[in-house]
Amino acid sequence: MSFLMRPSRFAANLMTFGAEDVFQAAAAAYISIDKLSATKAIAAYKDASGNGRCVILTVDGLSISAGDPVTFTTSATKDIDVVALSATKALVVYTGADGFARVVSISGTTPSYGTAFSFTSNEIWAVAGSSLTSSTVIVGYTDKTDSESFKAVVLSCPSTTVTAGSIVQLDAGATGGDVGCVALTSTLAMCFYKDEGNGSKATATAMTISGTSITNGTPVVVDTDGNGTQCGITPLTATKVVVAYNRGGDCRARVLTVSGSTTVSAGAKLSYETGTPAGQKLARVNDTTVVAMASTSNVGNTYVFTISGTTVSSSDAIEYNDGASVSKGDLIMLSATVGTIAYTDGGNSNHGTSIAFELG
Repeated sequence: MSFLMRPSRFAANLMTFGAEDVFQAAAAAYISIDKLSATKAIAAYKDASGNGRCVILTVDGLSISAGDPVTFTTSATKDIDVVALSATKALVVYTGADGFARVVSISGTTPSYGTAFSFTSNEIWAVAGSSLTSSTVIVGYTDKTDSESFKAVVLSCPSTTVTAGSIVQLDAGATGGDVGCVALTSTLAMCFYKDEGNGSKATATAMTISGTSITNGTPVVVDTDGNGTQCGITPLTATKVVVAYNRGGDCRARVLTVSGSTTVSAGAKLSYETGTPAGQKLARVNDTTVVAMASTSNVGNTYVFTISGTTVSSSDAIEYNDGASVSKGDLIMLSATVGTIAYTDGGNSNHGTSIAFELG
């Protein structure tokens, strides 16, 4: 793997960045990343030939390096999400003619795969997943075949074989763009998406889970202004999440709270960036701190959110790349202070690139 040596940056005493590492020396898109351990992460992405690949990233301080990428599908993929289940196991979910999932087994820095499992024969677009337990994953997705309605399913993978519970429709309205799906506990989850059937408004639906069965609540409009795109979400506590989204060139963030079993309420909005942002993603640091990323005006930026009750405040933008086009980047915290970002670097021929950072 090649290294792009750019100066470490220190901004507002909040974040320090190491040197970038190219893990895919060609175009990479739909990048997803999750934590395996305090020093390792798994990234999944689509390469320039349409193949889906996984790569293991190792972080030592602020240095990051990649193992060899291994292909998990040669079919053209429209979206990918990878969900870590343990230090040596993950589940990659992806879109093709069907919705697919494969168990990823990790040995050192080498991923290998179980048999591909189709959890729906319908064509799907956006997909997102989150671990409920060490062997179950909640998946939310846009069902293109069924009028682009938004659906969810629990996938079970106690070994290298995947099975699915019953699919539940969360929202009959058409959905599009990035979607988010997170587990708050082993029995509570939330999906966040743009409801094109209702003025493209940013919308959330909470779900309770029993085994592989889903009981969904009523979809709740998070922002009545409409045109809520580039939806990102991260769990904060057992009853709260933080969401980020774009509304007409305005990056917004809110705290969403689940009460009762599936009732969602939204805190006040924070407008933390303007322009035409892309690739908004979030990573939880602790109950009161979240790190966000977005690409605005061809600059890759991060932000540190501070949460007090249901109020979000943000730091100024902290640049990690001055030529990034983060169409499907992602970030994750590996410890209380160290995290990593994986992204499409538009300033370097759209290569798949990663960088480590430290808070404080």
